[in-house]
Amino acid sequence: MFGAEVDFIVPELTLARSQPSMAELIPLADASRAQAFTAAAEKAKALAA
Repeated sequence: MFGAEVDFIVPELTLARSQPSMAELIPLADASRAQAFTAAAEKAKALAA
């Protein structure tokens, strides 16, 4: 419709902060979330250009 491709940006371990059994994975979840935000910002800049 708009001629754009669909890209999925999926952060991993999103339940780590709400599940006590995943507490040791919180640093990995935070890193994954930050990478997802960075990837989304880069895609947005590319589309805006």
